[in-house]
Amino acid sequence: MTRGRKGEQTEAALMDAARQVLRRKGYFNATIADITKEAGKANGSFHNYFANKDELLLALTADGAARLCARVDPAEHAAGIHTWAGMRAHVREFWRMFHENQAECVAVFQAAMASDDFARRWRGSHSANIEQLADHLRESQAHGYLPGLDPRFAAAAMSSMLEHFCLTWCNPVWRSLNMQDDDAEQAIDTLTAMALGGIRGPYDRPESGVV
Repeated sequence: MTRGRKGEQTEAALMDAARQVLRRKGYFNATIADITKEAGKANGSFHNYFANKDELLLALTADGAARLCARVDPAEHAAGIHTWAGMRAHVREFWRMFHENQAECVAVFQAAMASDDFARRWRGSHSANIEQLADHLRESQAHGYLPGLDPRFAAAAMSSMLEHFCLTWCNPVWRSLNMQDDDAEQAIDTLTAMALGGIRGPYDRPESGVV
């Protein structure tokens, strides 16, 4: 086994351990010592891969974002987000990714509220995700939708809607004040309808959910 491969395994082990610690303790209470202990690594090994806890959190969120579009079925992806099938597929996978990685997603918001420096760094790392969504919106514009809108600005608005709805949903206290049940499919359909309505305007939702 090469040294590079061992290094990749150690880095992955630290990231997996961080996910577990964040689930149990939250971002502010989690320590580097907690993470290395969970990973079964020496404390000093952490700084061979990450400068600090903030940098590790950014790596966790980047890893999740990189895998998001790959999870969308190619046929649904090809339909474009100006269609029900295409939009719902992206919303569905965003929803699943957020909830699978809920602890680190919540941690990002906590860290950004506590540190302007982290907020700037996260905005920088998040810009690639916004640009990817903006590319989808440019495709929608090629089909005649969203005339005159800046695709990046629209992408930021759409991303914020999805992120903050998911953030609210994962907090049972907030959810109980605003929503009657825990029907994830209804939530995904609602987000899809609102996002698609923002692109296409009034439309009839297809019974088949295909176009």
